[in-house]
Amino acid sequence: MKRLTILLLLVYTSISCEAQKIKEIDIPSESIDSFTGRQPARELYRDSSSAYFPIFVIENIICVTHPRKGFEYAIDFYDKETGESLGHSIDLPAEDLPWFNPLYSLHQGSIILHDNTAKRIAVIDAQKAVNDSGYTPVIRETNILSTRFVPYGDRLIFWNQYGHDPHFPRIEVSDTEWNYQYPNQIKINAFNVDHGEVLLNQREDIVFFVHKRQPTIEIMDTRGVVNTIIRFNHPATEIASIEMNGTRTFVYKQPLVACFTAASSNEGTVAVSYSESKDSNYILIFDWTGKLINGFKVSGEVYSLSVSNDGEFIYTWENSGNENVLKEYSTSQ
Repeated sequence: MKRLTILLLLVYTSISCEAQKIKEIDIPSESIDSFTGRQPARELYRDSSSAYFPIFVIENIICVTHPRKGFEYAIDFYDKETGESLGHSIDLPAEDLPWFNPLYSLHQGSIILHDNTAKRIAVIDAQKAVNDSGYTPVIRETNILSTRFVPYGDRLIFWNQYGHDPHFPRIEVSDTEWNYQYPNQIKINAFNVDHGEVLLNQREDIVFFVHKRQPTIEIMDTRGVVNTIIRFNHPATEIASIEMNGTRTFVYKQPLVACFTAASSNEGTVAVSYSESKDSNYILIFDWTGKLINGFKVSGEVYSLSVSNDGEFIYTWENSGNENVLKEYSTSQ
């Protein structure tokens, strides 16, 4: 009986280890270099400012978010077919509390802006905003501190700023009020190592984390358990842990060699912009298992991109000399 118990324990341990094994996918440089042709693009809009403009496509509307003077932000709306302005924008006035570099996500036809500094979230329904010139965004308070987040049902999945410490999970899930109960006495700073994009396939409970500081994509479940790592054939930037005044700080040791600059997804695909150098910029398309299924070269560095609901088009903000250009690419060509 004792031998049988030991045997069963060994079998269980073997199965558990196999189940926890992380799949690694290597993307060689040759795979990227094969995307030599530039995809034809339809130019929709040009802007002469140097600002970073996150963009979102919601049905037939292109939503362009951008800063204004005095820490105010606005969202402009354009027709997806013609590229023409739909006539008005939504303003987020600073009033007595400025908006400090808000982060953006999408949720059931709404744009969500998260301000880490002011600890608040604005929810903007795109269709209502376009049809009602007096529309006012819904403002909610939150205690979440994160560089990236994505709605998950009536909660938020967010990238854990303490996730570089092995004692903490990579991602966390908020409560239904969009708050989170942080452990007490946390003294960890992730100075420049937790930048990236969180993408969610809610139907399959799959989360992509696209690193903006490493040539790496992590695929995990909604509990934060990593099952697949996609690595590109460029040296990773080593992370250093520094102890100072009782606080642990994570920083990168070397400058970036290659990195992802933006990412977006729908239920079928994940699209990322990948920059090897100033003159080598690509759009790469994956399925949700991590398989690279398509890609093409673009002429400028991509600041932001958005995949249409049907997956037939990808919209980008690209740098073109002294201007930023909003472009539309067909994924079928």
